[in-house]
Amino acid sequence: MTEEFGFIPEFSRFICEHIPTNYAWAEANATALLATALGPGKYILSPRKKLYCNTFDLMIGPSGLANKSVVPWGFTYPALIGLSEEVGVDLIIPTRYSIEGMIEWLAKHSSHGMYLKDEFTSVFKDTGKSYLADNLEFLSELYDGMIQKRFTKGYKLEQTHTVYVPIVAATTPYFYKLMRPDFFVQGTGNRARFTIFNVDEDTGDGEKQWDFSKAMEIRKSSKMEEFIEILKKYYECSFNCVVPDLGVIEKVWKPYSEKIEEEAKELYKHNPFDLHYSYIIRSPERALKYSTLRRFSLTIQSLERKGEEIPIMEEDMRWAIKREEESTKAFDTMLHEWALWGKMQEQVTSQRDVIWQMCAVLAQAPNKMLASEQWRDLQDIVGVNRFYDCLRKAKVREWIKKVNHSKITDGVERERLGLDESPHTIVYTVTEKWFKGT
Repeated sequence: MTEEFGFIPEFSRFICEHIPTNYAWAEANATALLATALGPGKYILSPRKKLYCNTFDLMIGPSGLANKSVVPWGFTYPALIGLSEEVGVDLIIPTRYSIEGMIEWLAKHSSHGMYLKDEFTSVFKDTGKSYLADNLEFLSELYDGMIQKRFTKGYKLEQTHTVYVPIVAATTPYFYKLMRPDFFVQGTGNRARFTIFNVDEDTGDGEKQWDFSKAMEIRKSSKMEEFIEILKKYYECSFNCVVPDLGVIEKVWKPYSEKIEEEAKELYKHNPFDLHYSYIIRSPERALKYSTLRRFSLTIQSLERKGEEIPIMEEDMRWAIKREEESTKAFDTMLHEWALWGKMQEQVTSQRDVIWQMCAVLAQAPNKMLASEQWRDLQDIVGVNRFYDCLRKAKVREWIKKVNHSKITDGVERERLGLDESPHTIVYTVTEKWFKGT
C-alpha cells in the first residue's frame, strides 16, 4: 500500500507511532487540527451557501483500552497550544460553561477555536430536560457557525455571533446509558462523524511506544514543532476559496449525493422516526468538507502563492466519500450498541433479577467485588438507590465479612463462619434466604 503524504496522514502516523489507538481516531484529530488552523477565512463555494471546513468528530471507546483521551490531550492539545502561541490567538474554546458565559467569551475573546471535550457524556449529565435541549441546540449552533440572537439576564440582548468551531469529543460506552433520542432528533448527533473503537485493529509497528528514552522525547518534541510550523502556514495562507472541479462533481459527488438522497427518502417514507435518514442526508455535505481538507493537506508547498483557487480533485472526493461510508457504518454500530444497552436495562427489571446479577458478580470476583467493572456497570443499569436497596436486602455485607475473615485458620471458627463454602454456595445461600423471607 502506498504511503500517503500531507499533513493529515503524517500527523495521524505520528500519533499512532506513539500511542496504540485506532488510526481513524488519530486521523480525526489530525483533520480537526488542520480545520482549526485554516479557520473561517477558507471555505468551499457551494450553490446553497458558503461551506466552511470545521468538523465534528466523536469517538466511543472503552476507558484505558482505546486511548481515546490520550490522543487529544497528548497530541492535539499541545499542537493547539503551540499554534496559539505562534499566532497570538487563543484557539482553544472552553468546554465547561454556561451558555450565557460562553456567548460572552466568544464575543470578547475569540470566535475561532477548537472545542476539545474529553468526556462527552457530561453534556447529558445533571441537566433538566429543557436545559439539555438548550445545550444541544447551542452545540449545533457552534458547529453551524452562527450563535443565534438571545436575551440573557446578565447581558440583556445578545446579538447574533458568527463563530468557527471544529469539535473533537470522546466518550466511553457509558454514553449509551445517558444518550437520548433528542441527541439526534434535535440534530446535534446528525452533525457528528462517529468513530467506534475497533479492538482488533493493528495500529502499526508501534516501536516508539516502547521507547522511554530522553532521545525519544527530544525527537517527539522536535517533530511536534515542525507540525506547529506547518499549521502556522495554514493559518496565515492567503487562499480563501476552494472550488470543486466540475468534472469531479458530475462524475463522483453528484451520483453519491443523489444516491444518499434517495436512500434517505425511502427510509423516511418507511419510518419517519428512523434516525438513519437524518444522519446519512448530511453525508454529501460532509464529503465536500473532508475532500477540501484533504486537498489543503496535500498543498502545503503551494500555500505561498497568492490569488489562486484550489481545486478539489477526484482522489480527494473519493477519499472523503470512503470516510463517510466508514462513518455511516460506525453510526450503525453505535445504534446497535445503544439498542443492546437498552435491552440489558429491560432484562434487569425485578429485584430478583438484580440480586442474581449481584450473585454473578460476587462469584466471579469475590475479593474485588466493590471495585469490579461489572459491579459498577450493574449499578449504572439499575440506578444507585435501587442498587443499594437490593444490596441491603441480599445481606451481601455478610459475604463481605466472610471475605475479611478469610485468613482465619482455626477449623471450628472457620466452620462457624462458613468460610469453607465456595463463593457460589455462600452467595446462593444468602440470596435464597432473602427470597424465602428468612
